[in-house]
Amino acid sequence: MERDDIIAKLVDARTEKGISQRHIKRGQQRSCLGFFLLSFCFTQQLICVMNIPNLDELIMSALREDIGDGDHTTLSCIPETAMGKSRLIIKEEGIIAGVEMAREIFHRFDPTMKMEVYINDGAHVKPGDVAFVVEGKVQSLLQTERLMLNVMQRMSGIATMTRRYVKELEGTGTRVLDTRKTTPGMRIMEKEAVRIGGGVNHRIGLFDMILIKDNHVDFAGGIEQA
Repeated sequence: MERDDIIAKLVDARTEKGISQRHIKRGQQRSCLGFFLLSFCFTQQLICVMNIPNLDELIMSALREDIGDGDHTTLSCIPETAMGKSRLIIKEEGIIAGVEMAREIFHRFDPTMKMEVYINDGAHVKPGDVAFVVEGKVQSLLQTERLMLNVMQRMSGIATMTRRYVKELEGTGTRVLDTRKTTPGMRIMEKEAVRIGGGVNHRIGLFDMILIKDNHVDFAGGIEQA
């Protein structure tokens, strides 16, 4: 992690750590999010992914990426009228995140899908726990499954690692903040996962906070000029 994330004079101590965390559901994918720890009080309004204006565009873009002109396997072997249920079963211990995002994915793809939640975002989970059950057309269940799992795996991995750092720092007055070093297109979801894990969102982008870094100082000709 580079040391130009924040002006050095703002802090008297900090730690840098790059992290990689296994996901809670199935699969061997890994998520990576850079954190820096600040030993000063930072006040920041927490974001909520459900309030982000481009959430619909983000979900629909991801669905188009996966489904393209149609899930030909599902459409060729599953009747359009077939109904069914799916359960999200936890495979690894950790902090679950992305339940509400899963709800949004289901709703935007097929508003008739019904979801019954048993475990909410931010809860500690263990193998065998059932987070939720979703019911609806089998075609809809199959076409939304991969996107839902990808999102929840990544968010849960980030939330789990964030909670681990937060627990280690209890009583020190230090908060865990996120950065802009996020996966392109997934920033809001990853920052929401940090929040769910107990961390604090720093800035969402270049538009919502002024943060003078070393490169600004260098190009401006000095800290006073910047």
